Amino acid sequence: MPVYAKENSLIAYGNFINNFEYDYAKGTEIIWYAPCENKEICISVPDINGNTVAEISAVKINDKITVKYTRKELKNLYISVFGTNIKAAVCGNKKNGVLIF
Repeated sequence: MPVYAKENSLIAYGNFINNFEYDYAKGTEIIWYAPCENKEICISVPDINGNTVAEISAVKINDKITVKYTRKELKNLYISVFGTNIKAAVCGNKKNGVLIF
């Protein structure tokens, strides 16, 4: 099924294989579609029970991309910007952080 995303959208994809109900908290990939200059976007990532396991915010200022994250139960988090080579993996026990590209 194709996914249509409006500009400046952060969309979380979980680890799903032939199942429409899946846990975003396992192997979550966040993709940022068509970042807009000077417009911050924020999302919360739920687990399969609807509990928030991560909060992500991103902003692009003067072609510099800053992504902030807070993880609660999320093990691995992957962040990328659609249509670019920008990708990052957040692993380990660090609960809060900032990525700058």
